[in-house]
Amino acid sequence: MNSRTTVGTILVSSLLWLFAPALFSNHALAYRDAGHFYYPLYQYVADQWTAGCVPLWNPFDNLGQPLLANATSAVLYPGKLVFALPFSFATCYGLYIVGHFLLAAVTLYSCARAWGASVTGSGLGALAYVLGGTVLFQYCNVVYLVGAAWMPAALWATERMLRQRRVIWALTLGAIMALMVLGGDPQAAYHVALAAALYVLMLWCAERRAWRKNKSSSSNRRATTSSTPVDSPRRVLCLRLFFVFLAIFSGLVLAAIQIIPSWEWAHHSNRRMHERPRSVYEMVSYVLRDDEYQAEQKIFRQAWEGFAGKVTPGTHHAHAYQFSIGPWRLAELLWPNFSGKQFPMHRRWLNAIPAEGRVWTPSLFMGVLPIVLAAGTWSGRLRSARIGWLWALVLFGVVASFGWYGVGWLIDEVVYVTSGDSANLLPVGEPFGGLYWMMMTFLPGYAYFRYPAKLFTVAALGISLLAAAGWDRARVAPQLVSRRFVGIAAATCILAITTAAILPWAGTLLLDGIPTDEFFGPCNLHGAAVDFFGGLAQTMCASAAYWWLFRRLFLAPSSAPLVSSMAMVLLATELLLAQGWMIQCAPRNSWDSPSAMASAMTERNKPIKWRPRVFRAISSTSCPVVWREKSSQDRHIEGLIWDHDTLYPNFHLQHGINLIGIDGTMVANDYETLVSTSRASSAVGVPQRRLLDALSIDYLVQSGGDGPLSMTEVYEHRLSHSRGGDGISLWRNPDSFSRTWVVPLDRVDTLAVEDLRGWVGMKKSVKETLYKGNCFRDLRETAIVFLGQKEWEDGGGKAAASVANTLNSKEPSRAIIIHDQPQRVEIQAELDSPGLVVLADQFYPGWVLTVFTNGRVEPRKMPILRTNLVMRGTVLPSGSHRLVFEFHPRNVYVGAIVSGIGSSVLVLVVLCALKKRCNLGRKM
Repeated sequence: MNSRTTVGTILVSSLLWLFAPALFSNHALAYRDAGHFYYPLYQYVADQWTAGCVPLWNPFDNLGQPLLANATSAVLYPGKLVFALPFSFATCYGLYIVGHFLLAAVTLYSCARAWGASVTGSGLGALAYVLGGTVLFQYCNVVYLVGAAWMPAALWATERMLRQRRVIWALTLGAIMALMVLGGDPQAAYHVALAAALYVLMLWCAERRAWRKNKSSSSNRRATTSSTPVDSPRRVLCLRLFFVFLAIFSGLVLAAIQIIPSWEWAHHSNRRMHERPRSVYEMVSYVLRDDEYQAEQKIFRQAWEGFAGKVTPGTHHAHAYQFSIGPWRLAELLWPNFSGKQFPMHRRWLNAIPAEGRVWTPSLFMGVLPIVLAAGTWSGRLRSARIGWLWALVLFGVVASFGWYGVGWLIDEVVYVTSGDSANLLPVGEPFGGLYWMMMTFLPGYAYFRYPAKLFTVAALGISLLAAAGWDRARVAPQLVSRRFVGIAAATCILAITTAAILPWAGTLLLDGIPTDEFFGPCNLHGAAVDFFGGLAQTMCASAAYWWLFRRLFLAPSSAPLVSSMAMVLLATELLLAQGWMIQCAPRNSWDSPSAMASAMTERNKPIKWRPRVFRAISSTSCPVVWREKSSQDRHIEGLIWDHDTLYPNFHLQHGINLIGIDGTMVANDYETLVSTSRASSAVGVPQRRLLDALSIDYLVQSGGDGPLSMTEVYEHRLSHSRGGDGISLWRNPDSFSRTWVVPLDRVDTLAVEDLRGWVGMKKSVKETLYKGNCFRDLRETAIVFLGQKEWEDGGGKAAASVANTLNSKEPSRAIIIHDQPQRVEIQAELDSPGLVVLADQFYPGWVLTVFTNGRVEPRKMPILRTNLVMRGTVLPSGSHRLVFEFHPRNVYVGAIVSGIGSSVLVLVVLCALKKRCNLGRKM
């Protein structure tokens, strides 16, 4: 068996050992977003494609929102073709995930080989990258796994592009970045662009030093001239920057069909919700605004607070810093499960640290051997620009992943430790001064991303490629590497002895300091100790085994092939033993079984309308009380069933239920403002009853307790091991509006859409227009229409502003939905006098309205008016009308044209390059 076959066998066997239940049994990946978010979302997208419909709009999230524009849905990603295979969806879902792990291994192996690493070194790097905790745990966040899978290929194309300075490599890099965007991870493409810019700068500095050195040398001018590059460093710098911009531009063009709709959706989403600017670009726009309202808000103070890292709780700016990696967690790189296993039972003692935040990946372990091999390349970082670039990426990824733990946080901690007082009155926020804060503040558009821990993937990639290069260096001087393993084993032994000595009294402190996890229950200190000392023992044994291998290589160089194979087997075994617990599966019937709650709603609601609307009044972090008190080895399965029964967060898609109150990846800004304002004015944390009625809420899901007045409980579910009121209940709202109704024009008020500028302006407009005191308006009788200049000139504003005759008919005007599809809604309206027809669906650009009026031969295109902040409305005269709302997003069509042209150009360039290569081959 040759070395390539060995590498492939070990990689495939390792992945099959981890994911065999999801591929060859009646189980599927269940933990976190893999189970309750991506599984039902991708199933819904696949069903839409199967039905012959392009998934452009999702009518089931809140009041409706764009689906293709939501990057996490990855509607147009070519890899989604796997769901067209003749297997069950669960099997295709497992193949999709495992396929991207194989893609990550192949791309890293190929990149390392292209950069001169041996087969064994490249295989070790691929094992460390794919089976390392940072990438392996991304099976829970599939879109970020897609980005991680393509990133090694992106670095390889970047290096070729900047070294050879050829257009074909710029287009290749652009195509890879486009695949990242289409796969749902535009942030990874952004990081690739930053890495390319960093490499340009490093190459320029190195060549500039060499050019100056050669230029200043006066001896042997002929030899100097022959070694001096023809182009000056400045010219080469400009040329390389041109290729970087060409790659970025080509990526934007190829992914325009995804980028253009996503950019518009981001601008309409809650990711723009902020009271103060988050970047220098927003700060400039704040300062330049000269209207009276912004002057009242003290824009200069707000601009400074935004620049200083002050964040507003509950906004995207605050969420953007969640999942920061604490510097103390870097110990996990060498010691597996050093912090304790997070699940399925709570054994994570590191939560005793007050500053420890939410955990993105429960393990950072990549194996002892890759860390040692990568460290051995540090001395060559100045001699090789490529090695220096990889080390820069490692440092960049590690420091940026600290996120919230910036200079401001460090000052806050020092002040608290020295004085015992909180440092909340500091002029800067905790993230101020950190690398991630700098990226959020100074990089254009980066403030729309979130979660610093995702940057550790860049560090893991750099370490893996350095390990591949370090293996060949280690073979030259194996005795030096063996000494490092002795040092690690000694340090591990000392740490284990020291910890065991202080454990009797430190255990009491830990027991008091480790908070109970709401999902996994109280911390199991015995299990935490087993994980801690077991991880140290594994590192010690692995170090001893590697020392023996390199010692054998030093004494008998002829055994190098055997040592290489044994090193790969040992690394794979080490990673599988340390990381295998992170792969959690559940029986497939946990997804496929019918939900009793959904069945109750469907049966009762079937005669009324096409789909019920449900408000989920349960927090996304809410769990049964009994879970906080008792741990369980099957908690991940129990949690999946709980999410399935409570329709969180995407399980409602499987049952055709419109879920209101869902916290998705992005939520419409105006909807979020309306609901959060109503919740703030309600004592029970549920929007006011009138708002629930106006949003056509048929059912309310809440945990325990009594339901709202006049609502009827139709279903109750309690866990078999729960106590008291620990359960969920379903309440029917008999007073909910139909999704469409008619408001007389004399009860319609109009406001300028400019009043909705910014989050603060929108909140102010909601309070002043949709509330009378602290009571929400009765939208069955009145309506607020927000008009821009175009709607006014088209006649809709003039008609709405006019006063119509009072309805004198014995039978009032009415409107009913006669046809309801995700991207098409038809309404039959009978108006006895002019009125405003209201549809309680999300107002969003791209919807067009065609009205068919009895007595008219030709249909009319009518403007859709923003009504009641979040709804759609149109003014119609008396008579019988059929209204057809259709979703035709112009930005998707523009993006499709741009991407189509870009793809055609790319194909032509590739064909020309292949033809040129064939002609050269014939001549030779």
